[in-house]
Amino acid sequence: MKYLIFGLAISVFGFTACNSNADKKSEETHDMSQQEMKDMNMHDSAGVTTAKTASESVNISSIVTYYLQMKNAFANDNSKDAGAAGNELVKVFTSFNKTALTAEQAKIYNDIGEDAREHAEHIGSNAGNIKHQREHFDMLSKDMYQLVKTFGAGQ
Repeated sequence: MKYLIFGLAISVFGFTACNSNADKKSEETHDMSQQEMKDMNMHDSAGVTTAKTASESVNISSIVTYYLQMKNAFANDNSKDAGAAGNELVKVFTSFNKTALTAEQAKIYNDIGEDAREHAEHIGSNAGNIKHQREHFDMLSKDMYQLVKTFGAGQ
């Protein structure tokens, strides 16, 4: 019996020591990523031109916001709210300011944005047919991935 208790005590001590080491590594990684983000923010605020302008970030941020509202509506099986978010997403895609984009970015946006807008239109116009909406949401998600990959999330 005393061997069992002694073995159990050593095991608990060993697991505790290993776990505290993993926490330290996690904290170091977390601190490093925060420091890298601060460095990046300082770099941006130093006047270095980035691919995104302030107005562009607002539009991308709006696109992402309505996309996430749509995603949440589908998660709640709410076809009506998904349709409303789809209609708002169409408005944001239509009013997107492309003048600040480089030629390459404009080409990417034109290719992806038009398809994404059409999927959002289908989702908005089919409130009540959640199966059809989800089919278009699947394709819209792929387009959104490409947009966010190219322009950032704006958030």
